[in-house]
Amino acid sequence: MTKPLPNLLHESFARAIAEGLSPTDAYRVLKPTAKNHTTLGSRLWNRMDIRVRISEIVDEAVQERNLTIQQKIALLEHQIQGKSPTKVKITSNGRKEVIYDMLGAIQLHSRLCGDFEGLSSQPKGPILDLQFNIVGRDEPMTPELEEEWRRLQLNEIQSY
Repeated sequence: MTKPLPNLLHESFARAIAEGLSPTDAYRVLKPTAKNHTTLGSRLWNRMDIRVRISEIVDEAVQERNLTIQQKIALLEHQIQGKSPTKVKITSNGRKEVIYDMLGAIQLHSRLCGDFEGLSSQPKGPILDLQFNIVGRDEPMTPELEEEWRRLQLNEIQSY
């Protein structure tokens, strides 16, 4: 892993850009109370050290994505054991937030190893299927049904 930028705002900005935000949106996320997000985002975007860092972050993501299946399984096993985090985020105030989602890592590990193959999400056994026909909505009102509906409405009014 390459060395992060010393300024936490710059590092967070580079990561936000690498994740797909525009310079304006990235600055708005990091400094919501700033007056001119477009100008300030553009200034950071035009800095060479930030551009280089964005490139490094993207390259790291590509390398991570190109891991062999054995490397991915080994990484997931470390995440399941709690030895490495499943996600690292840098918040808008520059703090590093580390997430350990062991259950998610177990699920992904099981999928990669083929544990879910052949398993069906279809329920076994009889299926209860309910259908409701609503008079006047699902089927046209016949004169007999209309008369019955009026009679029921009249009874309901009289019962009050």
